[in-house]
Amino acid sequence: MRESGLTFNYSNSRGLLAVFIGAAALLGLSILLLPPYAPFVLLGIAFLIFFLVEKPETGLLLVVFAAPLMNVMVGVGRHPGVEYVYDKNNFLIIDFFVLIALIGVFIGRALKKVEPLRRSGADLPSIFLLFYATVTLLWAHDFRGGTFILIQLYSCIAIFYLPQILLKSGRLIKSILFMWLVMGFLAASFALVTLYVEFTEIDLYIKKFFLEKTVVFFHVIVLENIKQRVAGIADPNRTAYMLNTALMVGIALLLTVKGWKAKLLVALPVLFIFYEDVHTLSKGGIGSFMVTTICYILIHPRFRGAQIRSMAVLFGAFIAMLAIMSFVDLGGGLGRFGESPVETRGSMSFALRLKWWAGDFNQIIPSYGLGSGVGGIGGYIWGYAQSSYFSLMADLGFIGFLFALWLILSYMTAMYSLLKKIWGDNIYFTAALAFTGAVQIYFIHSIVDFGYIVRIPWLMAGLSLAIARLGSRRLEEGRLKATNGRRGVVEAE
Repeated sequence: MRESGLTFNYSNSRGLLAVFIGAAALLGLSILLLPPYAPFVLLGIAFLIFFLVEKPETGLLLVVFAAPLMNVMVGVGRHPGVEYVYDKNNFLIIDFFVLIALIGVFIGRALKKVEPLRRSGADLPSIFLLFYATVTLLWAHDFRGGTFILIQLYSCIAIFYLPQILLKSGRLIKSILFMWLVMGFLAASFALVTLYVEFTEIDLYIKKFFLEKTVVFFHVIVLENIKQRVAGIADPNRTAYMLNTALMVGIALLLTVKGWKAKLLVALPVLFIFYEDVHTLSKGGIGSFMVTTICYILIHPRFRGAQIRSMAVLFGAFIAMLAIMSFVDLGGGLGRFGESPVETRGSMSFALRLKWWAGDFNQIIPSYGLGSGVGGIGGYIWGYAQSSYFSLMADLGFIGFLFALWLILSYMTAMYSLLKKIWGDNIYFTAALAFTGAVQIYFIHSIVDFGYIVRIPWLMAGLSLAIARLGSRRLEEGRLKATNGRRGVVEAE
């Protein structure tokens, strides 16, 4: 019988001793340099890491929990203010959970509690992308700021690989699906609240240390609604993307859970999330969701024979949400859907985006196509680039863009192959297709918005690959057992 818990043999003892020494040193430094209560926080982190050694998958759940907190950040340096997206002093709270999860993975590998990462076609392009992004620091006009952005890119790659290392059970898949739906419901609820209650930026912790001009801050930015567009803890477009991913997960859960009561418990928050998604009035967000959901309906076997009816329900629900918004007098911004995309009204018009992108190209040419360096144009010259593709090309040039395109194609090729293997009405295909759909929504929406260091799509891509691989192995094991079972019956006869 396999023993549970930690096995304290000689090699384990050496690893745990190293952890204890490191924790003690960290605790001692924190007592000397940080506020009185900081050591207790660090001690809690240390206990969390020990827990992750025994339950490594908890690190993945922490990352999934933190991913929707898109404007909760920690930094060292000046106060972040309103320039939060590409600020050179900030890290999102998810980056620290990623670090904790990675520490748990490394310790788990040393103690042989975590399986090694299997090689994939995405490994080589990921390495080349990170290597080239690191090299661009040599000509970045802001080395410190570029370093912060580079670390966040490393975090994105780590987020992509964490699910592939830690997701090993169907139970964990269900936990992640339900957790993401709950986080989507909370994000939608908070977005609705901010429509009626005026929030400002929230500084939860600011403490000077080392130098008078240096602070450690824990900062939350809450955006007010923009012309009756709900926003909440992120701008309307980022909120729309978060809610879109929750909707894809909700659809997967509706196809997975059994019984009408369970389906009702899933359907109600899905409808509310859809309402708030439409309420963001994000044309890119709604359009990308509708296109992706139609693809999901056409591909998933559960909708076979009912595809037209299902698409009619989808469009009917969208029209119903618009009607409800108008009825409750919250639809003052609905005219936005009828505007021409080239109108110049508002700072986020497509016409203004075209000017930014033209400026990006004007800066790429003098650099001989090498880009302005990581964290360059997208962060400090032209502001928020409003396109992940143009932002990436402006920072890393044509070479970095080709490496990123190589990574995307490797991911898409792997997913196509895996989805064919697990195709069917099972939780693996249903969940993997939903997370792949979340990635597709980002690919479409990010043409006119976002940047390349948005964490959620990297997580969605990692989850889709991990679930599809797990499903492929489990289904193959099931087929082998069935084959061996039939062979045993024949031999017995």
